[in-house]
Amino acid sequence: YQQEEMPTDDYPSRTEANVVDSDATVVFTKGRPTQGSLLTIQLARQHGKPWIHFSIDQMTRAKIAEELAGWLLGKATMITRDQSQPPAQCVLNVAGSRESKCLGIEQIAFKVMVDVLIRVNPDCRAVYPPV
Repeated sequence: YQQEEMPTDDYPSRTEANVVDSDATVVFTKGRPTQGSLLTIQLARQHGKPWIHFSIDQMTRAKIAEELAGWLLGKATMITRDQSQPPAQCVLNVAGSRESKCLGIEQIAFKVMVDVLIRVNPDCRAVYPPV
């Protein structure tokens, strides 16, 4: 990965850099987005970047993976009027609630992302077996 450390510890600056340096953003929360998750969505809108939000308590893991893969492949069913499709082969910013404030979200997001990688690129099954 070609990563460069931010010269600041300022959380909003890091959040904005993640949005700007990616092609699209997915946000995972439990319930409505708040604090950093809400800031991420606001910054995606401000910078005209495609974004999508999933509340892990409103959909099953399988449905979230299906919808996210569909969005990435241009076949989304959940798009709202202020959302757009990401470009093909995009760099995806994965954001959302902190594990310390939403127990279990890290594991669910990880599993969803593995499910999505396998759906979008079946060759990834060899690297990321289903979890």
